[in-house]
Amino acid sequence: MAEEDECLDAVEEMSISKLQYHLAEYPKLLAKALVAEKGQKALIKKLYCDQYDLIEKCSVNDLRSAVCEESFLAIPEGRKLAVLFISKIGSKQFWILAKNVIQKTKTNRKMCEFYGEIFLSYWKMAKTDEERRSVELAFEDIVHYAICAKSPINEHFQQVLEPLIKGRNKQMDGMIERILRPNLWRSLQSPNDLARFNSCKLFFSFYPIIKNDDLENAEFISVQLASMADLITDSSIPIRAYSYVCFKINFMGMYPCFLLQIITKLSKDSSSEVRLSVYDGLQHMVRCAEAVNTVESSVRSLILKGINDNVVKQVLERFEIEKADSVKKKVLQFFSSVKKIAELLIKRIFTPNASADEILKRVTYMGNINRVAVVKFHECICRYRLISLDQAADHIIAMGTTVYKLTRSFEQSSDHSLATFDLTDITQSSIENVAPIIVDAAEDDNREGARIWRQLCFLIESLSVSYAILREPLSAEQYASKRAKVSRLLTKLFSYLLHCFKESSLAETVLIFGSTLRVGSELVQISNVLCKELCYAPNINPTLVAGYIEALANWNLEKIIDIVGRGICSMKNELKSWKQNQKRSKSTSLVDNTRDLEFVKDVISLKLSCNSIDCDSTSLFTTSNVVRALEIRKTLALILVNISAGDDKQKLLSEIHLDLKWFIELLPNLVTVEDKVTLDFLLSVSQAVLRLLSTHLESYAYEEKFLIDVASVVLMLCNQKAPHIFNGAQRLLSEFVYGPINTCLIWISSRCFDEGFDAKGCSDSFLDLLNTVQGYNNIANELLTELSRTFISIMVGALNDRIRKSQVADDPRGSNFETNVAIELLIHRILVRDRVFLRALLNTFRDIVQSGLLTQDLDDDDMIYMCGAELQFLHLCVEGTRGTTCDLSVSNERCTNQIAERKDLSQLVIFCFDCIENNLRNGSEALRSHCMYEELLLLCKNSFERQPS
Repeated sequence: MAEEDECLDAVEEMSISKLQYHLAEYPKLLAKALVAEKGQKALIKKLYCDQYDLIEKCSVNDLRSAVCEESFLAIPEGRKLAVLFISKIGSKQFWILAKNVIQKTKTNRKMCEFYGEIFLSYWKMAKTDEERRSVELAFEDIVHYAICAKSPINEHFQQVLEPLIKGRNKQMDGMIERILRPNLWRSLQSPNDLARFNSCKLFFSFYPIIKNDDLENAEFISVQLASMADLITDSSIPIRAYSYVCFKINFMGMYPCFLLQIITKLSKDSSSEVRLSVYDGLQHMVRCAEAVNTVESSVRSLILKGINDNVVKQVLERFEIEKADSVKKKVLQFFSSVKKIAELLIKRIFTPNASADEILKRVTYMGNINRVAVVKFHECICRYRLISLDQAADHIIAMGTTVYKLTRSFEQSSDHSLATFDLTDITQSSIENVAPIIVDAAEDDNREGARIWRQLCFLIESLSVSYAILREPLSAEQYASKRAKVSRLLTKLFSYLLHCFKESSLAETVLIFGSTLRVGSELVQISNVLCKELCYAPNINPTLVAGYIEALANWNLEKIIDIVGRGICSMKNELKSWKQNQKRSKSTSLVDNTRDLEFVKDVISLKLSCNSIDCDSTSLFTTSNVVRALEIRKTLALILVNISAGDDKQKLLSEIHLDLKWFIELLPNLVTVEDKVTLDFLLSVSQAVLRLLSTHLESYAYEEKFLIDVASVVLMLCNQKAPHIFNGAQRLLSEFVYGPINTCLIWISSRCFDEGFDAKGCSDSFLDLLNTVQGYNNIANELLTELSRTFISIMVGALNDRIRKSQVADDPRGSNFETNVAIELLIHRILVRDRVFLRALLNTFRDIVQSGLLTQDLDDDDMIYMCGAELQFLHLCVEGTRGTTCDLSVSNERCTNQIAERKDLSQLVIFCFDCIENNLRNGSEALRSHCMYEELLLLCKNSFERQPS
């Protein structure tokens, strides 16, 4: 029934009439379907509905032409027809046609992927072993060309194999092993570097390669691990680097012992590219408990190669936590990695017999490579007490001394006096001669003075971070003498630095450094000077105000509150006075400008009423000029609405509403206008109006009538007869539709626990909303995918919290499983009552589970809880649909009865269970020893044995 409805819709959308379609011959219709023009997709859909007559009445040559046309295969129904054409063309002849297309340099890679999808679909629907074997022989040839062909042809054949990688399941494992067997293993041993590199890429794409015989698999996996070890230590540098990158991403936690052997060897590799890949993988490796010792030995091996090794920079870049947090929600895990790397590096810096000067030289070397690294390093060693408090205090004193040494040249080249800086507390009193500092030096300035300036910057930042963390621990009585020494030194140093660099870019850093200091006799004097500058200095740098306030707030908060209070009162008085003098004249001017621009509506109407020849009379008003005038008018109206009041505001709102009604009257022209120039003009105007409508709705709360008219605009633009190139409506729909419906789902799940909540009414309204949106094919798929992700995040998150609290992953199929109100509402009142939404959700969940999006980079406990939540969610979806088999259809096009529908669903759900089970079995040893591990494996088994047949 659904197929018939789709066919009827397709006939309505075709560029030819129903009568022409029925009178035309199928070869001519097929030839017309190969032309990329309006109505092509609808025509191909209709031909797919008449597939048997089409194949019977078209010649082999007609079908051959179709399977070589990219625009035909780009449409899903076109690829389905191509699969059916193979039975008449012949699998061997079809492969020859496809190969000729793939071998062309100009062939699109997407076209190559289409052929892979077609071959895979034909293999799945093949009825005899002979048919399946013919496809496997074609795949063997594809593997051969993917390895041996020259670039970029080999990449085209690799793209043909992409559908096998994306859609891999247990059913395909045996086939994949058979098609790789003749070429892959011998190519991995080939003396040709290019062939080995191409086979290496295929090997890691399909690993693990599994045979049908379970008894042979264990030995076969060992052979593959040996091949992996050979690739990671291959003589070719690109192969070694690529192999290690693939290994660290996919298999880091699976083979820790294997990892130890590999990394220990690669960390001493002669190629800097290979050593670079080792360092780049450190943040992944430190999360594997078994690999920490390996990381340490690798770091030592690389550092021992010499401080001039550029790869050392990669270690320090691991400290750039801001850049590393691209995945979000991984900040804490990554920071634990930073801590471990700091623990490794500290042994190289704070060696037992190293002097303070030697330690500072190593710290300076780190800072020269990466400024963020040295600051994060000091934060780690102080926050986590990686060195003792006495050592940390001595290190702060040494850094303060070094800062003074670096600034001495600046003092000597200026009129600043050192008389106030007492060095009697400092143990290292020898001051070397240093080059004059180049203040505010550019990053690319390599002179000695510029280098000293950059060192000064990161040392002051490190001082601030270190002392801010250690100030409280040093306040204990046993550290009184050490605290007094540090405080006295840093206070005098701050006074000196502020005096020297108050006018430079370092001033803000110095003020932040000063804000970490405690109030003392000298700081009282400094705070008085800062207060005076803040209140009375005529030319104070605005960028320093925040630094002044932050520093003073730590010393004299009451004074700051008083200054800020007086400043706010002064601003209020000035603003009030300005409004009284300026508001009337400026708003009157804006209103006049807005109304003067009303003529632009007449220009637009005139251009639409003219044909392309008569438009010369309005050539002064080009499309860009008209759009610009329209934008200025709408923007001025928006400003006036927000600053006006009373009758003036109501008058402006009425004019804005009248403009919207005027635009609604223009919209039918989108369907009736035939002249291309006029249509392009109207499209540009429509897109501009949509952008402005979006801005209006964000900036002001309009009445319901205005919103209803905006909705009418959107519905008219969603009309299937409107131009396909119109993208403005899609952007507006994403703002009007996706966000609110997602918000509705989140609101329902959060408010369902409230007393008196109308669960039935809310769920029915939400389903009505879904049914309405599903009528628009151009937005339904994307919306359902977004809703599915939101639904999964809500449900899996709730189940995850439930398991954490109870520490039990009970079976949802059991009678003792308690479902809360949210689960009852979302599963039983919404999900199982909308078969389209259910199908979209299960497909989205399959993609999420297959990609490991919810479980990647989690530690063992979090991994257990998340897998348990995924399994419970999957069981709830299946159990909730008991008795509603028709709602469980995954593909209505392929399923013609309830048994077939149930079979397709079972394959989808079993695939999800298998993915989760593989994640559990491939976890670390600690995960497999978790008390809930066996419970979860039981949940993975027999997922359908309690379902009615």
